[in-house]
Amino acid sequence: FHENATMKYIRNGEYKEVNAIEFFQKAIKPGPKQNRKTKIANIDVTGNAASARLEIDYATFRFIDYMNLIKIDGEWKVVSKIFYRQSKW
Repeated sequence: FHENATMKYIRNGEYKEVNAIEFFQKAIKPGPKQNRKTKIANIDVTGNAASARLEIDYATFRFIDYMNLIKIDGEWKVVSKIFYRQSKW
């Protein structure tokens, strides 16, 4: 993630926008590896711009992530992310 990357999502019907790195620093704690499967479902690249769709499957739900990336100084950086949490029930 780029240091200024944003993450936007809906939680309990309310729009949220946060700094992605700060969000993950608070949300991710050390511990055992989570049981999930991740796949890149789609990627579209044009020059130094790209978008990717990821699917992260857990036992009872799936995250669908949409990431926008820019190539900065030869490195791809996520500059924004939106996601949807989809129940499997």
